[in-house]
Amino acid sequence: MHLLQLDIIRKSTGYRGRPVMIRIHGGGWRLGDKSGFITAFWHLASRENWIIVNINHRFSPTVGLFEILCDCKKALRWVRRNAQIHGGDPSFVAVSGSSSGAHLATLLALTQNDPVFQRGWEDVDTSVQLCIPLYAPFDALGSGQLRKRLVQMSDKESVRKTRRSVAGWADPLTVLRAVPLEARGSLPPFFVVHGAADTLVPVEQARSFVEEAGRGGKMVVAYAEVPGMNHAFDWFHHPAVLHLSWAMGCVLDAAYSERESRLKALE
Repeated sequence: MHLLQLDIIRKSTGYRGRPVMIRIHGGGWRLGDKSGFITAFWHLASRENWIIVNINHRFSPTVGLFEILCDCKKALRWVRRNAQIHGGDPSFVAVSGSSSGAHLATLLALTQNDPVFQRGWEDVDTSVQLCIPLYAPFDALGSGQLRKRLVQMSDKESVRKTRRSVAGWADPLTVLRAVPLEARGSLPPFFVVHGAADTLVPVEQARSFVEEAGRGGKMVVAYAEVPGMNHAFDWFHHPAVLHLSWAMGCVLDAAYSERESRLKALE
């Protein structure tokens, strides 16, 4: 059995019944750690009073994308069962991530309550109420430009194995296109963020995903293309990061307030 670890980031007081966000780190599916925490999420915990759950997962090529996504689903299961103990509202869980973590967050949102990924615990609610992918590779490793950069950063054999275990399954854009237009209203809202000058994951990937999400008018999707920003821009102290933090807080609060209004209307 593989033990998965997570951190809970919250204020020391005033956090009872607060909405929860799961954050998935980046690292090309091959490395990374929950300890790599960035400014925007600190802002959400300290200023917006959200409960942030920062998770780890297993890596490719030791395991494939299926197992990595199942790890993320198990983290969501843990949140549903334990959020209230730690001051969170288990009925409202958002998910976000950076780079490969954004890829996983998007797949988590697009495959909610799919029994294929939760064998033996199919009755657990794995839906999410909002997804915020930051500079996600929406076509996984199918991009020639992305593949070339990864080869430059590490050995070719490792990249080959990673591409086989990750891109050999499916990418978020392919998964979204497979969802019938009339069924997309059941998918959670998306706030897609991408740097306009991203040299690792071309911004066209984000534009294509947002365009597809907007087809049929059933999905709620917002898009922020940050001028002049490259991949992983939110790791740095820059005015754009402060604006991103504020925008994420606004979107999260709007989604949570809209959900609360719907619940009250049903009473």
